[in-house]
Amino acid sequence: MSASIIVQATPVKANFEGLLDEIQQLDLTPLDQKATVEVMCQQYEARARIIKEKLMRLEKYVGTLEKINDKWLEHIQLAPIKEKRSKRKKKKKNTNKWQTTIEVF
Repeated sequence: MSASIIVQATPVKANFEGLLDEIQQLDLTPLDQKATVEVMCQQYEARARIIKEKLMRLEKYVGTLEKINDKWLEHIQLAPIKEKRSKRKKKKKNTNKWQTTIEVF
């Protein structure tokens, strides 16, 4: 189970890190104040569109990583329960073997 969670998380983590690199490289310097209002408006709209797209991708990756984190938590919480069940089954199996051996004698 844990291997499948890791396999699922690896590409998402890589995409997330790549997106963070893209965000760091964004040019957010102030626009040229000497440009016409139309040009400045177009530049602001282009920046807003790029930022919005990056934000949507960021939200998607964070949501996916949250789901993967929830799976990890569930796996970690269920591991002791599964281990106890396994020990009980082994103990019961060993007890049954001893009872069968005793009955034979």
